[in-house]
Amino acid sequence: VGVCECEERGLRNVFQDHPPGIYSRCQDWLAHKVKGGLLAASSSIMLIIINYAATVGIGSIADFERPTSLSQRSHRIMAMGFLVQLINVGVITMFVHFDLKVNFLGDGIMGLIGNGLFSDLVFEWYNVVGASMILTGLLQACCPLINLLWTLATKLHRTCAARKQRSLHHLFTLYTYPHFELAAEHAQQLCTIFVIFVFSPGMPILLMFLPACLALYYWVDRYILLRESRVPPRYGSGLCRWTIRSIPVALWLHCLMAVWVYGQPKVTPSFSMTQSYCEVYFNQKPGCGGVLSPLLDRMRYHSALPSAVVLLGLSVFLSTRLLIM
Repeated sequence: VGVCECEERGLRNVFQDHPPGIYSRCQDWLAHKVKGGLLAASSSIMLIIINYAATVGIGSIADFERPTSLSQRSHRIMAMGFLVQLINVGVITMFVHFDLKVNFLGDGIMGLIGNGLFSDLVFEWYNVVGASMILTGLLQACCPLINLLWTLATKLHRTCAARKQRSLHHLFTLYTYPHFELAAEHAQQLCTIFVIFVFSPGMPILLMFLPACLALYYWVDRYILLRESRVPPRYGSGLCRWTIRSIPVALWLHCLMAVWVYGQPKVTPSFSMTQSYCEVYFNQKPGCGGVLSPLLDRMRYHSALPSAVVLLGLSVFLSTRLLIM
């Protein structure tokens, strides 16, 4: 049986053997799908593990740099943690499967990035990369539960090991609570917001994970901070203000991705202008936008027009804010 027939029937009908005989004819295709799903799940779990390991390493790097104040240390941890997690979860996951049409020390970039199968966000991209991103988003939303389980396991170990301590010093060491890394938590939450905002135009289900994830972060961090951590120092408002000022940038990226997604006629068919905006309003030849020509070309589709208007407004706002700063 052809692969197209199995794809057309879908996993649910193949498992239910509807129509009769389709399960036996699609066993090879089904085995390939299961193997691909297991590999995608393994890669998503590895991303979360790497993020946790990177968080611990970034704290050590910040201490090695000998910051002059606690605020400076917190800002460094948040900046490095946010960038590392964003590159790990969002950028690498996306560009590994993209064909960037460059050759640098091999196919793509060193044979690792930019030598994928896709040059645009087509249906197959959502089946391969989109499913992996949804799974990663789901695991990212469950990260607070991992923190809670680790805290409860540490509390249980402390209770069981208390009677085995041979000196008061060891008992005090056992019951000394760890520090609550506020900067690392801010970086993780900001990374989750950015990743979900950027990829949600093509996969709106990701937006369902965001409120659940932020609610879990709030309740879990509240419990860990008040019950299972040392008394924190007097933090300033710099981390919170930095997080709030970064939200418009995430919205700008969201609108940019929305224009690119909704301007793809094969995925979202829509009415469109026969010419791009720069051709209509400036009487220029095709490609008049330079490097922005592909983006301007997609803005002519009516489905991408609302996102393009919001993108323009956010561009003006961010530019004005940058000039005022």
